[in-house]
Amino acid sequence: MAGFAKARAGGLTNRLAAMTVLMAGLLAAPAVSATEYRSREAKAITAWVDAMAERVGRDGLVRTLKGTRVGDWHRPELGLYIFVFETNGTLRAHPNARMIGHDIRPTQGARGRPYVNEIIQALDESGDAVWVGYDGWDPKTKRVRAKRTYARRIGLLILACGYFLDET
Repeated sequence: MAGFAKARAGGLTNRLAAMTVLMAGLLAAPAVSATEYRSREAKAITAWVDAMAERVGRDGLVRTLKGTRVGDWHRPELGLYIFVFETNGTLRAHPNARMIGHDIRPTQGARGRPYVNEIIQALDESGDAVWVGYDGWDPKTKRVRAKRTYARRIGLLILACGYFLDET
């Protein structure tokens, strides 16, 4: 399976186009409290992942990857990307194509918590969508930061995107 970089160019749905505007607005937004900013970012991530999950549910992962652009999955200017893995932990889509096909269940946060396993377990217990918190290593700031990841299950696939909570 190809990574995002190999996905063919395609059009965005109106919903995805709206999410692009919303996500871009996070960068240009005036200064707000950390709580308000996180709330807006969490809402934007939820809507972005849900829109892509809806498309994957309708068209399947391979067809969705082929029918979308890299930017539909990866927002490097925001430090955000959606990754996709199976409920058995096999990674199916990620900006780093070398990781695809690997079992990511053992993946741990910066303090050793197996957050991928926690995502799978939380979805098994709570339904189709969850937020999971953990500490992650931020390669940009080179420090450990609190992180939240939103995950949405569609059949045997899980689409997820995380963001750092604390301000840099």
